[in-house]
This record gives sequence, C-alpha cells and structure tokens, in this order.
Amino acid sequence: MLQSRDKFKAGATSLEVIRNPQKYVPDYKQLSELEDVISTSGNGNFRFDLKFTSKSGHDILVDTKNHNRLSQVFAGEGSMKQLKAYFAAITEFSQLRIVQQKRGSGMTLEGFRGVFLEVLKKNSSEIFAENPNLFAKLRLKDGTTVSTIDLFDEFLENADLSNQISSIVRLTE
Repeated sequence: MLQSRDKFKAGATSLEVIRNPQKYVPDYKQLSELEDVISTSGNGNFRFDLKFTSKSGHDILVDTKNHNRLSQVFAGEGSMKQLKAYFAAITEFSQLRIVQQKRGSGMTLEGFRGVFLEVLKKNSSEIFAENPNLFAKLRLKDGTTVSTIDLFDEFLENADLSNQISSIVRLTE
C-alpha cells in the first residue's frame, strides 16, 4: 500500500474503510487481506487494497482512491487495465467496491457514479470482453439479458445512477 506517494494518500481512504466497513461494504463479515494481486486474465500485475469476506463467504475486493478531482480517478491506461482486471476477477458486482476519498463539497457520489459510467461507456467493448458472464447478470429495462456488447452499450446508455454497476463506487463522508 505504501509503494508511492499516491498509494500513501490512498492509505488514508483504506483506513476509513477498515474503521467503518459497514458504510462501504454492507455485506462484510470480516477483513481478510491487505493489498495483494488481483487474479487476472492477462491484464498485468495489479493489486487490490483490501479484501473482505462477505457474510455469504464471497470475497469483496476494495480499491481505494484519493484523487483531487473525480476525472482523475480512472484516467490513464493503467487505471483502465486495473479496472478490467477487477471485472475479470469477480462473478458478482457486489464483490467489488471502489472507494474515493471525498475531497471538497463539489465531489459527490452522483458525480463519481457519473464519471464511472462514462468510463464504462468509453471502454465498453474491452470491459465487456473481460467477463461476459458477469455482464449477463444485468437486465435491460424490458428484462432482456445483457448478453452481447451491443446490449451492454444499450444498458449503459440507459443506465441510471442506482444500478448494480454504479453501486460499485462509493465516496467517503
């Protein structure tokens, strides 16, 4: 967690999540690991910050962020590769939380979720390809299963900020 100055700052966010897990990981049972490699399908050697075990026994990976602006959270190729690695590693959306430290009154959960959805829209083909079975758990408003990239794009275009994917991102208080 302390590999760089940015990781040190994200450590403050990790401490907040450890102290108040019920706010960010509602289904948690216990903290099980601190920083380790995300199991990936060739996306590189990326790390999660925290791993909780859920009440049902599943792992919940937590990535903590501490950026000055929400637009920085998913900026850069490394951030996108890490996001793809997370999606490759999970089987349910509830198994991932990305927690950004709130930095000022202009930083809102709605804004963070909006930025996250825009990143997904911009990179939908790559993200969908990482784990089509995960995204097939989503449904369009008419009940259609999101089983293709075209349906995933349609889902993202019509997504509100309270869907399963948007719930991945959290903002500290």
